[in-house]
Amino acid sequence: RKMASERVFSYRLGWDNEKRVPTELGNFTEIVTEQLRLLLEREWQENAKLHENQKEERRHWGFVDMKAEQFAGRAELLSNCRQKLETESGRLLIVGEAGSGKSTIWSKLTSDYRAQGWNVYPFICGNTGRSASAMDILKQWIFYVEGLLGVEHFEEEGKSEREGELSDSLQGMSESVNKTEEDWKGRLRDVLAMYCAKGDSPQLLLAADGLDQLNHDELAENFGFLPVFSQKKVHFLLSCLKDYQRKQYDGDDIAVNAMTQQERIEVLHGMLSYQRKGLDIAVIDEVMKKKGADNPLYLSLLMQ
Repeated sequence: RKMASERVFSYRLGWDNEKRVPTELGNFTEIVTEQLRLLLEREWQENAKLHENQKEERRHWGFVDMKAEQFAGRAELLSNCRQKLETESGRLLIVGEAGSGKSTIWSKLTSDYRAQGWNVYPFICGNTGRSASAMDILKQWIFYVEGLLGVEHFEEEGKSEREGELSDSLQGMSESVNKTEEDWKGRLRDVLAMYCAKGDSPQLLLAADGLDQLNHDELAENFGFLPVFSQKKVHFLLSCLKDYQRKQYDGDDIAVNAMTQQERIEVLHGMLSYQRKGLDIAVIDEVMKKKGADNPLYLSLLMQ
């Protein structure tokens, strides 16, 4: 065995030409299993120590990193998004048809801002069971900012005392124990005010992709999870389908429209590069003639 890098290993086996079978297998399965265990054990141990919200954040970033790496072309649209987010209301909603590239653009922006040194929390609506509602957005944004501030987490306040009460009575699930929607909304406003009061804190971006994937309730439909907050240090980046109900949204929006011919070519080459593939120019010309070639999702499906 020779370790080619931290995560790549090579194994040498023999071959019996007469019997036409590999040799020196021995306990090969056990060797590989043990190597995998040693390789992943540290990650498992570290993950086990994390709060569920921290694990959720890792899942969200995994999605963002994958999508951002696929971004190509559409430089003008990306620049327009940045300008609106940084210089206008500090709230930007990216809208478009299904498969138009909203999530990829959203992911590219969140990834770029993190690389710039901003504090960023990306929330992927419907990604897991803990990202299905607008209340989940509130709770995870709050948890993240509390972590930046180093303050006690709101959901943990008074928990030990309540646990004692719950052991004596099953009535511990009463409304007096649970925090209300208004409590959570107020907490987000409070921690954002605390964050802005810290003079040395970087810009903060709270983001949510795919609002149309949330459970349809009043908090989601009224954008109640989005606080009335005008500090220049805090920004909000959202995305949803073009026909998503957004009458209560107070901020800027930008539409992801059909791609130009040049953007189609650039996006297609970006997809091929991501997948480590190549196509003959004649094939690319034929793909560009397809009816749905102005839709990134359609192009992606063709490439697969």
